[in-house]
Amino acid sequence: MRNTLKRHLNYANLMASIAVFLALGGGAYAMTIPTGSVGAKQLKKNAVAAAKIKTGAVSGAKVKDDSLTGADVVESSLGTVPAANSANSAKTAESANTANSANSASTAGSAAIANSVANGSVGGNGLKEITTVSSAGVSIAPGASASQTATCPAGTMAIGGGSFWSVTQGDLNIDGDLLQTTHSFRSSSSSWIARGGNASPTPRTFKAEAYCLAG
Repeated sequence: MRNTLKRHLNYANLMASIAVFLALGGGAYAMTIPTGSVGAKQLKKNAVAAAKIKTGAVSGAKVKDDSLTGADVVESSLGTVPAANSANSAKTAESANTANSANSASTAGSAAIANSVANGSVGGNGLKEITTVSSAGVSIAPGASASQTATCPAGTMAIGGGSFWSVTQGDLNIDGDLLQTTHSFRSSSSSWIARGGNASPTPRTFKAEAYCLAG
């Protein structure tokens, strides 16, 4: 009997028996993976694809700090950050201050106009009338000089004045630099005096004029 077993228990029979054992029970063993047996070393590089990650499984705590860039974020999904709200508030406050300044300036301008009215510089219906009055004029010979006085009408005051020579445009082109006003000033509250000198070879008419403000 022993010899019979030895004759039939050869390499081929042994391997066949092992194959039958694995076919009957080995499959169940291969599908059973002990808990905690798969770690980082067992995972092949780039083996986990996006489709294998459960939706919502990766939270902010699982993302490395400062690892995301602007290219990773959809800007349209972001709301207004608190700092931006503060900036908008500051801009609104600045606009309000500007408006207040403008109102203050407008108020100050109105006050200045009111003071001008009170001081008599303008009338209730606007600026008071200003008229121009000229003197009779005098002919000044070549090489001579003379004075003229322009007097404002009664009830008005002289607020300015000047002088002029009665010449044509052609005469000014020839002798303009030779006709001079040597003096021009207000001689009283209602008159303006001017003095002219004629250095041209031709007699010229000289006048003074006053700008009179109604009282």
